[in-house]
Amino acid sequence: GSAAVEAPQDVERWLMTYGPERVCLAFDVKLDADGTPRLRTRGWTQETQRSMWDAVERFVPAGLRHVLCTDIERDGALSGPNVALYAEAVARYPHIRWQASGGISNAADLSALATAGAAAAISGKALLEERIDDDDEALRQLRVQRALTQLRLGQRGVYVHEQGNRCSAESSRHRICATGF
Repeated sequence: GSAAVEAPQDVERWLMTYGPERVCLAFDVKLDADGTPRLRTRGWTQETQRSMWDAVERFVPAGLRHVLCTDIERDGALSGPNVALYAEAVARYPHIRWQASGGISNAADLSALATAGAAAAISGKALLEERIDDDDEALRQLRVQRALTQLRLGQRGVYVHEQGNRCSAESSRHRICATGF
């Protein structure tokens, strides 16, 4: 996020050099009084007047495909994600795979984000506190929906990985990667 604001030419070069499938821009945002997501940089310490929409628009011509967006007011709060923010992001830029971060407290939140069109979600605290159980009905339904979509589209692969496949979150009883639906 900071590099995208402070050195956008470098980020454009990375997108062109390494390819848009290998670069994910991570934006930390705080909504202003009008509900516009404004970028924060340097570990949330510096406010900017730049909207996330302006920042994303800058990199669309370079092929931007992946954005991780953290709503910093909800991060670690377990208060529920800002589903409207991610739904707007998907509506504005449907070709981008949006990763949602901030506020996720349970499997129903993951389901709501998937319904809004988020491609993935980051859930740290909820996993650490074992609020998301891999046997949860909402998560089971989400898996079924994604599997059916994959079958319809002729895709292969699994978006929710169990048993530790590429997962960094670990609890004493479960390992689940909630970063890809």
